[in-house]
Amino acid sequence: MAHMIRSSFADTAGPETAGRIAMPLATFGMAGHDGTFVALQSDGDRPVSDWMDQLADSLVALGETITAAR
Repeated sequence: MAHMIRSSFADTAGPETAGRIAMPLATFGMAGHDGTFVALQSDGDRPVSDWMDQLADSLVALGETITAAR
């Protein structure tokens, strides 16, 4: 997860900043991914892709916020 996040931000934020934000976002991303399966148990009518799209949007927003603050 950290590698994918680092790769996603390396071009825009630079490799050093991308590396610094990858671990916190990876932890958040893994928790969100695991939480998707809990959410499916309580709201089984939504497709998994909806939850994954929401998680991806959250990771991007957090990464951009961290990048802007540096």
